[in-house]
Amino acid sequence: MRLSKRLATIDSFVEPGYQAIWDCCCDHGLLGMQLVAREVANTVHFVDIVPALMDELTAKLARYSPIQGVAHWQVHCMDVAAIELNFQQRNLVIIAGVGGELLLRFINHILAAQQQFANTHRNEALAELEFIICPVHHTYKVREGLLEQGMKLINEAIISENNRFYEVIHISKQATRSLTLTGSSMWHRGQPLHYQYQQKLLTHYQRMLNQNPIYYQQVINSYTQVLEP
Repeated sequence: MRLSKRLATIDSFVEPGYQAIWDCCCDHGLLGMQLVAREVANTVHFVDIVPALMDELTAKLARYSPIQGVAHWQVHCMDVAAIELNFQQRNLVIIAGVGGELLLRFINHILAAQQQFANTHRNEALAELEFIICPVHHTYKVREGLLEQGMKLINEAIISENNRFYEVIHISKQATRSLTLTGSSMWHRGQPLHYQYQQKLLTHYQRMLNQNPIYYQQVINSYTQVLEP
C-alpha cells in the first residue's frame, strides 16, 4: 500500500515495542494497516466516528491483514476522547488530520483519564504514553497546549504535501528533549521548502497582528529566528 508523505513520516517514527497503538481519525486505515503489517504492536486499534468507514475497514482488515483476529487489531467506531487505554501498557496514540483545537481536546481527555487512573491506583506503575500528532492547522497553539501538559519531544518533522505544510510531532511526558513552541530539530537551512513554510507562517501571523498585537508579535519574532545560524 502506498502511503502519503504525512502517513509515511508518521510510520517512520514508529518503532516496534508497543503493547497498543491507536490510529485515531484513521479514515480508510492505510497507516494502521501498515503498522499491522509491520507488527510493531501487540494490537493496533483503529478509531473513527464514521460507521460506514469503520464497517468498510473491518471488512478490508479481515481480507488483507497478515494476522487476523481481535488479538492483533481492533476497530472502534467512537469519539477519540472516549477511548479506554490500559495505562499499565505502553501505548502510542496517533492523531492526524484534525484541527488543533479538536486535537488538543482529544489529548487532554486521554491525559485526564491517565491521571484519574494514577490517582486511584497509587501503588501501580504507569507505562509510557506517547503521542504522534499531525494537526491540519493551529500548530503553534497545539504546541502551547502540549507544553502546558508537560510534554517533551521525541521527534518532529516538516512535511510538504499537496501545496500544504504539516508538522508531525512525536511526544511524551517521559521524553528527555525539550518541546518548543516553533519547533527545533525539524528546521533545516539546506531545505528550500522550510524557508517557504517559514514565510507562510510569518505571512499568516502578520495578518493576525491586529487581533492581539503583543501576542502575535511574539509569535512572529519566534518564527523569524527558526532558520537563523
